[in-house]
Amino acid sequence: MQQSQDQNKINKPPTRRQPTPAEDQGMDAGMRKRLEDELMDSGNWFDYLLPRPIRRFLYVVVGAQALWGAAIKGSALLSMSAGGRPAFGANSTLENFLIDIAGVGGMIGLYFLENKWQAQRTMRREQRKKRKAQRIRQEQEYERQRQASLENPPEP
Repeated sequence: MQQSQDQNKINKPPTRRQPTPAEDQGMDAGMRKRLEDELMDSGNWFDYLLPRPIRRFLYVVVGAQALWGAAIKGSALLSMSAGGRPAFGANSTLENFLIDIAGVGGMIGLYFLENKWQAQRTMRREQRKKRKAQRIRQEQEYERQRQASLENPPEP
């Protein structure tokens, strides 16, 4: 019985290392590191719901839409001021134009605010890494000193 088990072990083909989920999805180490850092930096539920790249994309899309609306309403205002026939709903054209301009300004502001927050998160992350490395060096130095004191005890 023992011999058959040993024989099975010998005839068994070598097992391959199972790929990690990140390797299985074709993710390189740098991308994995960036995603892990992004998850570590998330401070609230909103960061998980709408990650930073998606928020930036939305700021650009909504800002472009508001800019397009402002251009249309601005051209309608110009045609009305030049004595043209007012379009349907002309009394709200100025209000809509101002709302669109405010939307463009708001999206630009949010985009740059997001960049500022990202810089702050990056700085915090770097400080955290430096503190961790310093703490590890201190622990290693303490461990070396402890080992040296155990190897060479002080003589009474």
